[in-house]
Amino acid sequence: FLVRCAPVQDAHDTLSAWFGTSTDIHEQHEARRDTQFLAELAELIRCAEGVDELLEAAVQLAAGYFAVERCYFAE
Repeated sequence: FLVRCAPVQDAHDTLSAWFGTSTDIHEQHEARRDTQFLAELAELIRCAEGVDELLEAAVQLAAGYFAVERCYFAE
């Protein structure tokens, strides 16, 4: 959540209330995370010198993205 608030003062500069908002930014966070993952994967594909190197790096990247301890690739 993104939370913002500000004091509301009356004519005598006395605090009379608080005004605030709370916004759910979960979807924005997930979209940014997905975009970063895809950009890193594209860079791996572009820079890989061989299939084995690419698969190993992609599996490690996927493990971090999915927050798992073990991630494997098999044919």
